[in-house]
Amino acid sequence: MIKAFIALFITFSVYSQTLTIVADLWCPFNCEPNSKKPGYMIEVIEKVFAKEGIKVVYKKMSWSRAVANTRDGINNMVVGAYKSDVPDFIFTEQPLGFSGEAFYIHQDSSWEYSGENSLPSVKLAGIRDYSYGPAIDAYISKNKMNSSLIDIISGDNALDRNMRKLLKRRVTAVIENEYVMNYYFNNHKQYKSKIKKAGIAYNYKNVYAAFSPKIKDSKKYAKILSDGIKQLRESGELEKILKKYNLKDWD
Repeated sequence: MIKAFIALFITFSVYSQTLTIVADLWCPFNCEPNSKKPGYMIEVIEKVFAKEGIKVVYKKMSWSRAVANTRDGINNMVVGAYKSDVPDFIFTEQPLGFSGEAFYIHQDSSWEYSGENSLPSVKLAGIRDYSYGPAIDAYISKNKMNSSLIDIISGDNALDRNMRKLLKRRVTAVIENEYVMNYYFNNHKQYKSKIKKAGIAYNYKNVYAAFSPKIKDSKKYAKILSDGIKQLRESGELEKILKKYNLKDWD
């Protein structure tokens, strides 16, 4: 009984606060919770806040739900966010990476993205509440009720579901992050020879951890994370984490 009390006291002393991260799967940025490789963003955030005596709990859920719950203050932050995804959130000064969006098509398709005028010739698949850049976001919004042009889904394993639809030719093109697709192909080699890239949708932009606008300490946590990223970079710890995912520093 005494030992259990001491263990509980030590745990409370080490972790006086708890932060909850939520997001959908977006490897290598954030992957399966409680796995050996939960995603490089998760590992960076955990390491930074552990040094401050703050515990991090990472949960997987659909992006739409993650954004809504964090906006309402139920969770502390979402990861893998562009500023255009959640402009009302609190962002770190330091990004947690950068990425770009591209179109992916069946290997047999000859379509290639050449601007907004080329989009009406395909049925485009994406994920609800993702931002794909101003031009693509506007196109999706304008045509979201036209099921012959747009197929937007939410829920678990949205990327995998979109890839399956592409292989079954239920959609013509999928828009997705290049880093995510490269990681996906490395883990789904059976798809790599059947799907190809068909143009860049949006040039590289910064990716962030974004904190809830409803939680009063969000600005404090954002500063802790920004300062911590700098320290991990200077100590070489950031490079070690990124190497696990075959990535290089974005700075």
